[in-house]
Amino acid sequence: MKTVAAERHIKLLDMLDELSGSGIRKQRATSKVLSLIDLMSRDEEGLKQLYDHIEKVVEAGIFQGTSWEEPAKLVPTLVKGTLMSGFPMIIYESLSELRMLKIAQGEWVTDDISRQEAQEFLHEAVISSFGLVFHGGSEEARSKLTRNERKRLKLLFDFILSRISLRSLLDRLANEIEVIAEQRPIQTERVEDLIELVRDNIELKGEQESEVKIQFYIDALYQPTERTKEYWKFQTYQGFLDQASIEELRKEAVLIGHKMNETGLVSKFHVALVRTLAKRAPDFLSDALFLDSHGKADLERHQKFIVDTILNFILEDNRQAVYGLSKLINRNLLSRKAVFNALNKLFSIRLDSEIERRLKKNQSQNARISPKQLLCGGVIQILGQPLGIGQGLNPTCQSARGISMWSRHSPEKLINMIINAAAANEMSFRYEGELITSNPHVDEQTFDYNLDPVSVVLVPHLDNVYQQMMQKAQFRHPGQDPHVSVNPAFYGHWIQTGFISCYNPLTNMIQNYQKFVELFYASFHPEFNGGFKLIYPIPLGIFITTAQAEFLGFHAVSLLRVKQGPDGDWRAYFFNPNNEGRQNWGQDIVPTVVGNGERHGESSLPFDEFTSRVYAFHYNSLEAGTLVENIEVKDFPKVRELAKESWGKQYFWD
Repeated sequence: MKTVAAERHIKLLDMLDELSGSGIRKQRATSKVLSLIDLMSRDEEGLKQLYDHIEKVVEAGIFQGTSWEEPAKLVPTLVKGTLMSGFPMIIYESLSELRMLKIAQGEWVTDDISRQEAQEFLHEAVISSFGLVFHGGSEEARSKLTRNERKRLKLLFDFILSRISLRSLLDRLANEIEVIAEQRPIQTERVEDLIELVRDNIELKGEQESEVKIQFYIDALYQPTERTKEYWKFQTYQGFLDQASIEELRKEAVLIGHKMNETGLVSKFHVALVRTLAKRAPDFLSDALFLDSHGKADLERHQKFIVDTILNFILEDNRQAVYGLSKLINRNLLSRKAVFNALNKLFSIRLDSEIERRLKKNQSQNARISPKQLLCGGVIQILGQPLGIGQGLNPTCQSARGISMWSRHSPEKLINMIINAAAANEMSFRYEGELITSNPHVDEQTFDYNLDPVSVVLVPHLDNVYQQMMQKAQFRHPGQDPHVSVNPAFYGHWIQTGFISCYNPLTNMIQNYQKFVELFYASFHPEFNGGFKLIYPIPLGIFITTAQAEFLGFHAVSLLRVKQGPDGDWRAYFFNPNNEGRQNWGQDIVPTVVGNGERHGESSLPFDEFTSRVYAFHYNSLEAGTLVENIEVKDFPKVRELAKESWGKQYFWD
């Protein structure tokens, strides 16, 4: 009995002859072939069949009259954008990559392009498309691609990477690993994928700087100490710990704690160590967790609670919670009575059955950890790493921003939200005196479960509450940006009551832009606001643009601080919940996440460039109102030009 894949294979070969026609006949044949290839490229067997017969597909004329007709003229840096352009562009581009791969492998010799040229093309295409290769984590990918398209692209690049040498990509791979790890994400799968990719596919000889750098991260994840190299199986290492002397445990704690602190990555051996220390030598937990003086004092005050937390909720399958616990303790959160009491209550609740089901979808199939342990470990991480949260592939930037803000400035409130959502599968907020209760519907086909456990529990509720508030605001405050009243009700009392937007949705017009920019400078730039620093994060609305500076959509970020960078330029440091804070926004505006004074989890830009993407913000009307009267922003012409020549092209300007 023939499989579906085999039947499609035979059908493809039969249909190729029809491509030799012309006019309407050829158009119809091309349409049918592309639709069939679309289906075949969605699984590994079909992709391999396409690869095996790519010569026949090309020679039949699939690229005739298209931009892919002459492979020597193709530009590798454009591959990513084309793959994100939907059907049929994604099919043409995928076939183009298979053609390049076939030539690069020496399995197809053609006068159109040499084997070396094909290899170089593929290398650059893969490097420039890393955001698609691993989890499709960019804002642009999330907004433009469906889940099936993202899955298909991952399949395509996995296919390519299984057949080309990665050694020529070592420098870029080393930089990617370092930059992602420096952001200290809660979800570490992406950087772990890269580390595993190199470990399993490239022999590192230590001859290049990039090899040394990558080996450092491999060691941190897989063999952080000499003892873990010696006892490389988890059970044998546990046996060593059970028999080790107190001094050996102390030495191991110091070494493994340093490795975690330098990389933000936790090895499975680290879990075994902290659990052993919790039982045998809890005083040495300060070394294993790399606690500072404040953290050591909290450990001494709350040692029993910390030991119980480790033994009950930190296991190999949520090992990154070790890093979260380190940061939580260093924040001295356990000495805040409200936080301590809230955590005790959280650890004792019984989860709602629907919440348990969703948390199980968040786990790997072989996970040896309960939903309750997964959630509590996730809470530890959120409290320790407020800037490590990401929205995954969900369009939920407001909720991710909120979780981050609450973790930083009202952790007891956040824990209480988690308790309500986890135990009752319900949350309540007040909006202008009215009680709003969440009634979420989770679309299993579109909701991305590749999130931290807290987000899996909270985001459906938060999104639903936010949407209800926005609907009520549009009805109660017609003609105004609904965020003016929704943000303070949703996020909390620290949101300033002053609010301004340069965008009028009723007229599709950008209004009073100079006043808008001057008010932004007067509110947040130290040279214009009297030298004051921000007290709380400022929720901002920004226009997201592509690498070609084209309008992509609206996005929610938080302005955290404004400070002079290492080069003396004033920079805006902000939290971007879209998992990866360094997308190219066009016009040479590329946020950085390391190297310009950023703290872990922050993105930054020169202040004027950042301002050019802002369209709405909250501010202190009592302070900024007086400052803005005599302000002169010399950057204004540059800011206006950057804005008008990017996202501003689609709006009218007064």
